[in-house]
Amino acid sequence: DVLIYIGDIQDLVESIAFSLRQNGVVAISAECMSHNKACDTFSLHPSGRYQHSTEYLKRSFEGIGFAVEKYASCTLREEHGRPVAGGIAIARKL
Repeated sequence: DVLIYIGDIQDLVESIAFSLRQNGVVAISAECMSHNKACDTFSLHPSGRYQHSTEYLKRSFEGIGFAVEKYASCTLREEHGRPVAGGIAIARKL
């Protein structure tokens, strides 16, 4: 649950790529952005947390040399009695 505090994840992904050896694996979780056709990257939710589009997460990792091996939608947690939609991704550095 780190990405909720970061909008643009490019610097983070670059740091992960620098830190991992070839075939190294990273797992992330992120809140899913509601279907907002005007934005295909990330947005700041009224809760003060960032939400990211699935496509943005995949593009960010694949664009710097990772293969996203698995992405699964899930409920990350409950907030005020309501489920918070999100996803878990596993990516391998090529």
